[in-house]
Amino acid sequence: MRAGLFATHATAVGERRRIVLEDGSGIELAGASSLSVDFAGDLRRIVLHEGEAAFDVVQDLARPLVVHAASGQTRALGMGFDIKMSDGLVAVTVTEHSVLVSANGVEPVTVNEGQLVRYGPNRTGTVRDADLDQVEAWRRDRLVFRNTPLGEVIDDLERYRGGRIVLTDARLRTFPVTGSFDARGADAALDAIAKALPLRVTRLGSLLVVLSSRG
Repeated sequence: MRAGLFATHATAVGERRRIVLEDGSGIELAGASSLSVDFAGDLRRIVLHEGEAAFDVVQDLARPLVVHAASGQTRALGMGFDIKMSDGLVAVTVTEHSVLVSANGVEPVTVNEGQLVRYGPNRTGTVRDADLDQVEAWRRDRLVFRNTPLGEVIDDLERYRGGRIVLTDARLRTFPVTGSFDARGADAALDAIAKALPLRVTRLGSLLVVLSSRG
């Protein structure tokens, strides 16, 4: 069953949607993504169930906005940020002002404009400089990868082509991928990536692709 099946907002594979919340905050939701919104009480609470979303937050000191994703949460201290769930990790990138990121059992960290941090269960990575052009490319129907692990690339491609992309060897997930592709041509992107690595592409119908090493 797909995560967030009963979410407040959800997108189909390859869809990109702009949402305006009751407080005037905006969310752009990437393909095959979903979230729930709860503005009851003195907290504006959002749960990102799957995928990726970009947030443009209206400040309200009396009602903080907090986004929960997997094992952590992001509290908005300013205006703009992107949250992406991929390959077992959550990446939080700040495009304007700053946020406070807390993973379960780990000391919260402040992430400022132009920075990102990744977290997983009970661990938080190092805050580092972000490539904002790469992070925001999906909002222009582009997929930009710069030494991005293949496992994360596959998660992105599945949100734009649908179905499953399966690796025959889990070690392939760490292969670095660099390139810029049209998100509306995910199959062409997959073929180009496989040729460059090199990988063998086996299509079993329209919904299942198997990638194996050609080495």
